[in-house]
Amino acid sequence: MKNLKLFFILILLSQLSFAQNRVVYGVVSDSTGLPIPGANILVEGTKTNAQTDWDGCFSIKADSDQFLVFTNLGFFFQKIIASKNDIKVILQIDHSHDYDCIIPPLPIKKVKPRFAITTISAKDLKNANNPKYNFKNYYNSNPSIFVSDYTLKKADYEFQIKYKIIYSPIQDRNIEYATTYNKLTFKYLKKKYKKTWQSEIRRDAIGLNEFLKKN
Repeated sequence: MKNLKLFFILILLSQLSFAQNRVVYGVVSDSTGLPIPGANILVEGTKTNAQTDWDGCFSIKADSDQFLVFTNLGFFFQKIIASKNDIKVILQIDHSHDYDCIIPPLPIKKVKPRFAITTISAKDLKNANNPKYNFKNYYNSNPSIFVSDYTLKKADYEFQIKYKIIYSPIQDRNIEYATTYNKLTFKYLKKKYKKTWQSEIRRDAIGLNEFLKKN
């Protein structure tokens, strides 16, 4: 009888452990089917949050009985239970914010700003194409790794969550910029995580092979 109780306790503990490490994946798009990059996802009642990438894709840790709140400027918010491992979310446009609407004048009153306003300094503009400057000033918020093929899979989302890294398309950056920036990110990963990241990173990360040969 004691062994049977112990067996059920172990099953319960394993289920709880699985729930705590469960990752939900999904795509956020508008009513026309276009992906919405930069949409915010929040696990209701917690501080756990994430953002969609350029393809509208996201991944976030959540239990099956928790709710995910999706928000983006210019759209109505939506709340969905995280019971499925894969979620497709469609946000409806909030036309009340259209700028061609005629809005009657309202009395001006002082209010606290809801969002932080980020300004670009002359120094930022001057160093816009300087990878060392950009890494030094912005890597704490979202260190990136430029990849040659920006087609993300489940393992890529898991890597981003585990190592707090963002895979990025090269877009208008040149190879020299991406190689220099990635080299700094690789050094950051090596210093913080030793070598554990090397077997999990995307192999098409720009400049990776040269870095591993030297380190």
